[in-house]
Amino acid sequence: MPKSMTLSPEDIFSDESSFYGSEEETTQMERVAATYNPETYWIRIHPHLLTTIQARNQEVNRQPSRSAEEKNKMAYSPMDIDTDTSYLPRNEPGPNESSTDFLKRVTPSTTREEDVGPWIYVHTDQLARHKEDQAAFITKGLEALDEFVDQERKLREENDQKKGSAIALSRKVKPLQRELERHVFEIARETNCITGKWMMFITPDQIDSYWQAVADATMKGLLGICAKVATLSGSDERNKARLMAVYTRDYDDIADVKRVLRKLVELKLVKRGERPIYYKRDALTYLNIKSGNRYGMKVTALSSVDVLGGKV
Repeated sequence: MPKSMTLSPEDIFSDESSFYGSEEETTQMERVAATYNPETYWIRIHPHLLTTIQARNQEVNRQPSRSAEEKNKMAYSPMDIDTDTSYLPRNEPGPNESSTDFLKRVTPSTTREEDVGPWIYVHTDQLARHKEDQAAFITKGLEALDEFVDQERKLREENDQKKGSAIALSRKVKPLQRELERHVFEIARETNCITGKWMMFITPDQIDSYWQAVADATMKGLLGICAKVATLSGSDERNKARLMAVYTRDYDDIADVKRVLRKLVELKLVKRGERPIYYKRDALTYLNIKSGNRYGMKVTALSSVDVLGGKV
C-alpha cells in the first residue's frame, strides 16, 4: 500500500509563501498592527456608536418581565405598573417609560458618569431601523488614513531632498487631502455610517431645561433619530458647559438637517445672534478626527449661522 502523507500547515505555508502577501504588504500590515491602539476604539468610540445603543435597547427588551401580580405589589401609580423599574436601563428610557418619568429618574445636572456612563440617551424607532457597519467603516477608514500618512511622508521626504519650500509641499499635499476626504465619505456611504449631529454646549444652569425640551421632542418624533447629553465627570464638571447632541439620519439630507435646526430654534434652544452651534458627521467621530487634524479635514460640516442666514 502506498504510504499516506500528512501535511502540516507549516509544510504548506512557509515564511517565504505568497499566502502572507508580498514583503511590502507584510511590512505594512505589521506596522499597522504595531501602532493600532484598541483602547481608543473601546473607550472613546464603541460606547457611543448607534449600534451599541441599539444593542442595549434590545437587551432590555429581552429581559423577562414580571408577572402582573408582582407588578401590582410594587406599583405606586398606573405608570409604575407599565414600567418594570428593575429592568430600566440606567441612562436611557425603558420600554413604556414616559419622557416625564425618564427625565425625573435621570437628570443631567445630578447624574454622574461613574453611575450610568458618559452619556444619557433618548431615541426614536428610526434608530432601530438604521443599520450601519461601523466595524467595516472604521477598518477601511483607518486604512485610508494610514495610506494618506504614507503618501504625505514620501512627499515630505522628496521635498526635503530637493530643499523645497513649505508652500511647494502644501500644493502637493492638498490634492491628497481632498481625495482622502472624498474617499472617507465614500466608505461611510458604502457602510451606511451616514448619521450626523447638531452639537450644543449648554451651561450648568440650563442643562436640565434644555435636555427636557430635546428629550421630549425626540421621543415624540419631532426632532432627530437620537439625542444625548454628557453626564457629570469629575469634581469640577458642575461649573462647565456640557455637550448635547441631536442626531439626524443622513448628513447628506440637508433638508432634514435644516428641519432639525429649525425645530431647535422653535424650541428656543438656538437663538439668532447668539453663540452658533455646529453640525458634525459621525464618520469623522468614528475615526477620532478632531479640529487641527493632519488630514486637512474640516470637522464641522455646517453652522447654525450659515443655515439660518440662508448661506446653505
